[in-house]
Amino acid sequence: MATYWSLDLTMNPTSGNGRNGRFEPSPTLQTAPSANGPWTTAAAPNTPDHFTVPPGDYVRVAVFDGSGNTFTNVSAAAVFGRNNARGGAGPKSSPFVLSAGHVSCLLATTNNGNQSGRNAWWTADWSVQPATGNYQFLVYASATDNQGNQWQFSHDPEMDVSSQK
Repeated sequence: MATYWSLDLTMNPTSGNGRNGRFEPSPTLQTAPSANGPWTTAAAPNTPDHFTVPPGDYVRVAVFDGSGNTFTNVSAAAVFGRNNARGGAGPKSSPFVLSAGHVSCLLATTNNGNQSGRNAWWTADWSVQPATGNYQFLVYASATDNQGNQWQFSHDPEMDVSSQK
C-alpha cells in the first residue's frame, strides 16, 4: 500500500524570514494512507529537512499563507535534479515520473484551497520511481499580496529515494 507524503511550508512576508526570502522555520512533513488523509506528522527519522520515500509512494509540496490570508496569487514549484557534487549521481534527473513514464523535474502547484483557515497551494501527488543516486530539490514560491506587493520564498530540503546506493 502506498504512502502519501506532504512537505508543508508557510510563507509570511511580515516576518524576518519572509523579508529574507525564506519560508517560516519548523515546516511539517505529513503522511497519509491516501491523498485525502487522514494526515499525521511523519515518524522519525523522517524530518521536513531529510526524509526517505520508497518507490511507489507519492509526494506533494504545499505552501500556506501565514500572513492572515493576504496572498491573492501564488505560484510555487519544487525543482528536482541530480546532485553531482555528492557523487554517485543517478542516471535519471529526477525520481518522479509523469504519465507514460517520462521523468518529471518540475512539480508545480496545481491546486489551491483552504486548510485549517489558511489559504493553501499544493502540487499534485507525484509518484516516486525506483532510482539510484543522489538527488536534491529546491522549493520556490512567488506570492502577490492584496496590496500588489510581490514576495518570493525558497527552501532546500533533502529527499532520498529508498533504493539509493
